[in-house]
Amino acid sequence: MRFFQNHQLDLNFFYRSKGPMESAEEVAVIAPPELPWKERARRLFEHARSRVKPDPDADNQKTLRMLLKAGRGQNADLTAYFALLLNRARIRSRIVLAFSRFGVPFHPVVESWRPFSFTFMVEAAPRGEAPLYLSPGNPFATSDTFDNRFLGSLAFRQPEPPGGDWPLIRIPADLPISDTTRLAFSSPFAPDQDEVDLTLETTLHDSAAYRFRRMLGWRTWRTRTKEVKARDQKILELWLDRWANLELKGTPPEINRTENVDQPLVFELKTPWRPEIQKVGGSNVLVPALPRADLFRNPFQAEIRELPIWLPGGRYEVSMTWHLPPGAAVMQVPVPAEATGPRGLAYTMEVAAEVSPDGPEPARLTTRVVVELPFMLPATDYSEVRRFFEGLQRAAGTRLLVATGEAP
Repeated sequence: MRFFQNHQLDLNFFYRSKGPMESAEEVAVIAPPELPWKERARRLFEHARSRVKPDPDADNQKTLRMLLKAGRGQNADLTAYFALLLNRARIRSRIVLAFSRFGVPFHPVVESWRPFSFTFMVEAAPRGEAPLYLSPGNPFATSDTFDNRFLGSLAFRQPEPPGGDWPLIRIPADLPISDTTRLAFSSPFAPDQDEVDLTLETTLHDSAAYRFRRMLGWRTWRTRTKEVKARDQKILELWLDRWANLELKGTPPEINRTENVDQPLVFELKTPWRPEIQKVGGSNVLVPALPRADLFRNPFQAEIRELPIWLPGGRYEVSMTWHLPPGAAVMQVPVPAEATGPRGLAYTMEVAAEVSPDGPEPARLTTRVVVELPFMLPATDYSEVRRFFEGLQRAAGTRLLVATGEAP
């Protein structure tokens, strides 16, 4: 199937007029040959993006000369330019047209890719090595991100040598992806109050930051400010509901989705909550070690499973800190808990009472959980995965014994 002909990009015509394209010598300066090939590919990725800014609203350019002159480009144009840079650097690369596994399933009876959710990528790797899949034309992507919608998905890949039909392949479902979510909850310990503030500071790295920026969406001069605020509000409400099962009240923070996409995405939410504090006699109370996050719930209730297991994937670092008042005392600190499962599945959990520098009494009581999730596991691992999440749910439900220091 000759996807690029008469559609979005004709590669032969696009490359025919290269214009002020970098020479092999200039490419060698940008990405010196003595460096590892992955580092060279990342440097060329950044160079391509510095010369041509990814812009979904840019006009589709017919030639490389036009693209370089415009300095802005759509996904397909920038992908073709980046692939040419890699070839000049003698890094084996091929353009890939990938279909989302969440979209309409690909079917060859349709003569166009437009009904499907798709994207252009560049597959780069020397023969025999695991490839990188890079998306230079995606404004939210970096050289360290991958959109997990395309893990295990079908894709058409540029033939080698160029020309002819593009073979249908499947992108590996076990690609190593840099994806870290850090969530720091904190709340004052005030058992005599019905409602206190819960603060959540979120820090998203690499693919986790990419996903959140993508949810916020691309903003253009045609986008109305009121629509942006409404969308941001909804997404942040869903985020707080996912991680604490709470409603977001008040005005959410403004998040810039397009600037510094190579940096972690950081934002803070604050909302009132009523923690489940249980009196157990005297001045002692039980407080939850962690909020009610969806991550800590066991979704696997069936006895058997025949389909592959898809998980959120990535590394999750979650902490919950209680700020203790003078006179409060931690009566018991649970022993650390940990468990492992197939294909890198793992969690650790520990509780620490941090002593105030002004006295022997603890100033903070903090629970930290680190969860490592692969994105996909085969159905043959189901019983182990189910046991793993049963244990994680029990550990996350731990309650901590604290003495308030007040007369009963």
